[in-house]
Amino acid sequence: MASRSQLLAMTLERLQKEKVDINRKTVKAVVEAYHTALRGALKKKDRAPIGDIGALVVVRKKAVKGGMREIFGEMRKVAPKPAKDVPKFRFARSFRDAVEAHKLG
Repeated sequence: MASRSQLLAMTLERLQKEKVDINRKTVKAVVEAYHTALRGALKKKDRAPIGDIGALVVVRKKAVKGGMREIFGEMRKVAPKPAKDVPKFRFARSFRDAVEAHKLG
């Protein structure tokens, strides 16, 4: 996953290739605003749509009990983990259909 600075550099590079007259300061402001909007939506546990590609959603992972488990053929002690909220990306149906159509055709 790209960091904000990498995303900023990639966005600026792509815009310059397309001959769009835009400076780094403007691109940074747009990327920062989008990042802030995504974080705000995820903090409220809302869906954060990303164009027609899909959306970021918050999913609750269940707690895991600690104890002894067999891992790769040997018994190991596993620490308990509390339940937590994690972000996940869900692709839109139209995007999945387009990828499937591309595989078949």
